[in-house]
Amino acid sequence: MLLNVTCKKCGIKYKIDIGNKTVDQVKETLKKQDTFSCPGNHVELSGPLDYLIIGEIGSGSALSDPEWLTQKKKEGYTLLTSDEVREKFTCTGVSMGLFCGFNKETKEKVVLDFMNSPAGVRYYF
Repeated sequence: MLLNVTCKKCGIKYKIDIGNKTVDQVKETLKKQDTFSCPGNHVELSGPLDYLIIGEIGSGSALSDPEWLTQKKKEGYTLLTSDEVREKFTCTGVSMGLFCGFNKETKEKVVLDFMNSPAGVRYYF
C-alpha cells in the first residue's frame, strides 16, 4: 500500500510504500527517526513528523529506481553516483551534503547537491 504525504516545508507530494502497515504503525516508526531527508531536496535535523502531512492510503506502486532515474532525466537532471563523482572530481570539502571540488580533467570548480532514489541510493547533480 502507498501512503500519500506532503512536506510542509517545500510542498512536494510523494508516496511512501508502507507494505501492510497501518498509518498508526508508520507514524510510530517515523517518531523514532531523528533526521529527515526529503525528496524535495532538503535535510532536516529533526524527525519527519514535524514536516509531513500524512494523507490517505492510495493505490498503485512506488517508483522503482530505474523509473525514478528516467523521470529525473526527463526533468533535466544529470545524475552521478558516488562512485562516478569520485572518478570525475577531486573533493576539496563537503558541507551539509554539498560536494565541493574540481573536475579532474578540466580543473573547473564544482559544487554538487544530492538527492536520494526511492531505494535510498544517493545521486549527485
